[in-house]
Amino acid sequence: MSLTFVTLAASTVILFTLGCGSRVVVFADASDLFMSACIFIVPVMTLFGAGMIGWMLAPEHPPKYATTLDMTLDNPAPAFVLCIGVLAWTWAILGTIVSSIRYNGIIVGPVIAVLKLGALLSLLLAWFGTLHSYDDRGNENHIAAKFFIFAILIWFASRFVNGERVILQRMSSRQVLA
Repeated sequence: MSLTFVTLAASTVILFTLGCGSRVVVFADASDLFMSACIFIVPVMTLFGAGMIGWMLAPEHPPKYATTLDMTLDNPAPAFVLCIGVLAWTWAILGTIVSSIRYNGIIVGPVIAVLKLGALLSLLLAWFGTLHSYDDRGNENHIAAKFFIFAILIWFASRFVNGERVILQRMSSRQVLA
């Protein structure tokens, strides 16, 4: 657990450092950030949606289906939701890799894509932990701390979206060389 935490924190710090500079594009724009975040969001939403549909189609007692395939053939909605989720997840993975390679090159791009995943996972886990920390006394300091942590996470995410700044820097350095 501690090695995982150190790895996620290290990827976040490395990407933050690279994002503050003007040589490496971390996220080109907000849609690139959203596409990369979908790598973690889509599976959760897909399983939640398919589970809710499956719950609505609760089997009878005794169940009339011998196998999961029989149930799926009779009620294809959960399978449809899973297929859409897999397609969206594949789109998010391929989009993240292609975007990283397009803006950073074939050598640095895959490294940036892997670091993006680690940083996004750590930021999403921190966000989730901030939302679900609990104070049963309703302490206002606790609410202020949640807001402060959430504001820091938003600021971190904004530093990662640096595509326009890096592209302008690259264009100005090419004009100086020409």
